[in-house]
Amino acid sequence: MASCLTVVALPFLLREGKEQRDDRPPTVAAVAPGAEALATPAGDPAATGTPASTPTTAAPTTPAGPAFLSGPTLPTVARAVTVVVPTAPSATSQTGRASYRRWPAGATATGAPCAAWFLPVGTHVTVTNLDNGHTVECVIAERTGVPDDQVVVLDTPVFEQLADLIEAPIPVAISWR
Repeated sequence: MASCLTVVALPFLLREGKEQRDDRPPTVAAVAPGAEALATPAGDPAATGTPASTPTTAAPTTPAGPAFLSGPTLPTVARAVTVVVPTAPSATSQTGRASYRRWPAGATATGAPCAAWFLPVGTHVTVTNLDNGHTVECVIAERTGVPDDQVVVLDTPVFEQLADLIEAPIPVAISWR
């Protein structure tokens, strides 16, 4: 019975969870026992503020219950825990790895061709080497020929502006407009 319920309910729960994640940025909170949870996405102005309430200390009390549990208890201290969560990545940037290949002379209308399977031909892309900070610009000339473990393939002379060929593939951040 439990297996049947799992098979039926799991796809529904996963779909519902995905729809909820698409509506708002992710938020995560970790709370210690007796603490108050305060969690906001990173980049949210509220993330740098202070908690609305000031921690309080309760006076010792004697709980009601069995006689062997009677006696004063330790004071309870309310503490706030704030967890900052990164905001969702931009829709016009991505990180990954980049490599190179030689485009034949005159094969493209641009002098700095590159390829990315997820961007339309003609898109202007800025590629930044995350190891050394060097940046180049290229134009998507085709959407094929990109290995699965890479986000962009640059023309050889363009890649050489970022790093030595022997370093390929390199970690990059790309953005486009």
